[in-house]
Amino acid sequence: MAIVFVFIVLLLSAGAFGTIAVSAKGDEDYRKATRGNMVRLSWIYAALVTFSLLAVGVYIVL
Repeated sequence: MAIVFVFIVLLLSAGAFGTIAVSAKGDEDYRKATRGNMVRLSWIYAALVTFSLLAVGVYIVL
């Protein structure tokens, strides 16, 4: 079970890191245009991490 938890955290971390790495490159106009998308993606990652931890906790308890 711990392996699955570690895998989920690593997968979400890699996705978040990749998203930030891609958004850091590019010209200034592109950064301004995609700033709102980055904020929304950050919220999505935060929600997914929260939901994943909650789901693992429920699974362990049941």
